Order: sequence, then C-alpha cells, then structure tokens
Amino acid sequence: MLLALPVALWEFYKPMRVLAPELNGLICINEKICIDDIRKAEDAELLYLESASLTNNAIGDFNHNPRTIFCTTEECYRSFGFQSPSVAHAVGTSGVVISPRGWSNTKIIHEFVHHIQAERIGVISMLFKPDWLIEGMAYYISNDIMHNVPQRYIEAKIRFEKWYIEIGNEKMWETAKNL
Repeated sequence: MLLALPVALWEFYKPMRVLAPELNGLICINEKICIDDIRKAEDAELLYLESASLTNNAIGDFNHNPRTIFCTTEECYRSFGFQSPSVAHAVGTSGVVISPRGWSNTKIIHEFVHHIQAERIGVISMLFKPDWLIEGMAYYISNDIMHNVPQRYIEAKIRFEKWYIEIGNEKMWETAKNL
C-alpha cells in the first residue's frame, strides 16, 4: 500500500514530476535546468541566468535556486500537468515549468517571483494572501506589458506598485507576510 502512494502521486499529481524530471524523459544539464531538447540547452541556460539575476536584484536572492523545466513542446508542458493558455507555472518551492510559449525573461521572472514568494511567505500562506500581492508583484517585477491579460491582473499590478512604492523594498517581505 505504501509503495502505491508515490506511484499514484506521480500519475495523478503531475506537477510532482518537477522533483525527478529525468523520469519524465528530460535531460538535466545541471541541478537548476532540465530540458526536453538538449539542442536548446544553451538558450535555456542564458534565459535562466538572466532571469534569475534580474529577479534577485529586484526582490532578493533565492533561498534555493529553482529547478526550471524548459519544455520545447506542448507535449512536454502537458506532461507536468499544465496546458494552454498558461505559458509557465511555478510549483511551490520545488521548481518552475516553462512551456515553449514562455521562453522569455518576462515570463520566467514572473514565475521566479512566485518561487521567492513561496520561499518567503510560504506555499500554504500564499493561498490566503490578496491577489494584488501575489499576482501584482509577479506582473510588476517581471515588467510584463500585459497583453491579453484579465483586467483583475492589471488592477493587481497597479495596486501592488502603489503599495510597493509606499512600503519600500526593505520592509516588503515582512509586511507581505503580515497581510
């Protein structure tokens, strides 16, 4: 019975596959980057390094560098339990999955912000934080131009920006935890 639980989780909770992407047919080029097409590894590594640097400079360093899955096909993205219209998805503090449509600094930074939020605020606590904080921060820090984004996210970005300017970077995480 206990042996069946990991198999069931693997099959039915596909985001768990971030923990062992090699079992999902991916190649991990290091502890931070896994990919389904090794020919794109150099591009993935450059995007990872640029996005991590920009994110860390804006809101602080990762406690643990996120393992990032770079999918070059929609089939790969779906194999982790995600599908269009999303272009990327953070999986708590376990990692980030990028679809072929999400290979941009903007989209990766957005998900790296969620990764840091999970580290600083807590995965469960994030569920109880206001949308303007969680999504507003991700859209603001990633500098997303927000084409084809629901109005509520545009409003969240505006509200977060106002709050962030008022509170300042030094008090941001402490204040965010107490919201």
